[in-house]
Amino acid sequence: MKEELISEVLGRMLKTLDNGQLKQPKEILTECFTQYYITPIEEGVKDETDYVGLFVSAKKIEGRSEKTLIYYKNTIDKMLESIDKAVPQITT
Repeated sequence: MKEELISEVLGRMLKTLDNGQLKQPKEILTECFTQYYITPIEEGVKDETDYVGLFVSAKKIEGRSEKTLIYYKNTIDKMLESIDKAVPQITT
C-alpha cells in the first residue's frame, strides 16, 4: 500500500518535476512512511460519525425552525445517496 501511495504522489508531481527531480521526493516519502501503517479507508476502520446529525444539531442550536431542520436533513440525505460517498470523502 505504501508503494502505491508513493507512486500516486510521484505521478501527480510529474506535472511539475521531471524524472530526475522525483528521485529525492521518492526517497524522502519512502523513509517517512516506514514509521507508519497505511491502509485505505475502505479497508480500515469505518468512520461511524453522524456528520449529518452533527450539522443539524448545530443548526438547531443556531435557532433554525424544526421545518428548516427537517428540510436540511432530507436534502443532505438525498445528496449523499445520489453521490454514493461517505462524508469525509467528499471534496470540492
